[in-house]
Amino acid sequence: MKRVVALEKDSKIDSCKDDPDFSHRLVSNYTFDEVEALTEEIEEEGQTLEEVRWIKELLSHHQDESDNILFESLRRLQLMELTVDVLKVPFQVCRQIPELSLSSGNYIAGVCNELGLMGARAASTQAVRSRMKSVKNIQKITKAMKMVASSKLRGVQNKTINSRGLWQPFTALLGDAPSVDVKKNVIVVITSDKGLCGGINSTSAKVSKFLYKLTSGPEKDTKFVVLGDKGKVLLVREFNNSIELTVSGLQKLPLNYTQISVLADDILKNVEYDALRIVYNKFQSVMSFLPSVSTILSPETAEKESEAGGILGELDSYEIEGGETKAEILQNLAEFQFSCLLYNAAMENACSELGARMSSMDNSSKNAGEMLDRLTLSYNRTRQASITTELSEIISGAAALTG
Repeated sequence: MKRVVALEKDSKIDSCKDDPDFSHRLVSNYTFDEVEALTEEIEEEGQTLEEVRWIKELLSHHQDESDNILFESLRRLQLMELTVDVLKVPFQVCRQIPELSLSSGNYIAGVCNELGLMGARAASTQAVRSRMKSVKNIQKITKAMKMVASSKLRGVQNKTINSRGLWQPFTALLGDAPSVDVKKNVIVVITSDKGLCGGINSTSAKVSKFLYKLTSGPEKDTKFVVLGDKGKVLLVREFNNSIELTVSGLQKLPLNYTQISVLADDILKNVEYDALRIVYNKFQSVMSFLPSVSTILSPETAEKESEAGGILGELDSYEIEGGETKAEILQNLAEFQFSCLLYNAAMENACSELGARMSSMDNSSKNAGEMLDRLTLSYNRTRQASITTELSEIISGAAALTG
């Protein structure tokens, strides 16, 4: 990567660009810390050339300040790691601006001689070598993360398929009621604790925000229960007052139904709801997942729907044995349904997370390999140019001695 100098918008020189009294003042010297604050590492040389054009335009209007302005620019260049292309900039400035005095030209030559073209090549080669080493290390990490995700995915995928048998009977009996309009909604958002898994967490956050807009209103109350650190980060700024409960570290240990049932019990004890809506990513394949929402009605809401002959109207056709009332049956069903759906949603989301991480790390490894190839080519070209220059100097010196 080439290191070039770019002027920030709020830098001291740029702030003087449109100042009519600029010709009557001197630009103050920059400290090293100020120089570091004013410069940044970029990949394209266009900003450096743009700076040269700006210096040329400025010098044409303020010839008295030519030396001072140019010295400030070259001083910043001198403090950076330079390539041969960047060292050409001062010479281009000197050639293109006839108003420059002899002292300016001598100063430019002194700066370039002090840095030395060979030293600049060596610095450039060293920088490329360091970058290659960094890319290799990153590639090793991404490959290792891909293999770990692939290994975990096999076990989690089997558990996910088995967990689907828990909630399907409830859906057949109670149905899924996403369109039920109630006053108290609780959105349970399932996300991951770690990143580097594509857009799986941002997708859950977007669905949750959209669902919040649909279920909120003047006489309605919508709250969030967030599972996972990433979901908390994505929602806390906009919905800080609406987050009722957050849970982190859920995936430190392998997920199991006992763990999820305890969590479901804690959620039911700490929130008041008419409808619970679980937002998660349903696993389809390693390359794809489907954002999904599952709805669980409270026992009171379910009983009202049953009496109204709505979605749950068929419950009256079942006979209740054991002496329990309909309200007690619905209470037990709602709690068990929530724990089963939450377990399946957590497994589906964990499986989708591992698949997304596996795919993301595979793409990262490929990109790192391509970047490494480009850096190797650049390193070989720079090294070859340096060797050619040295040979030319040796041959020229030998020819001069023999001649």
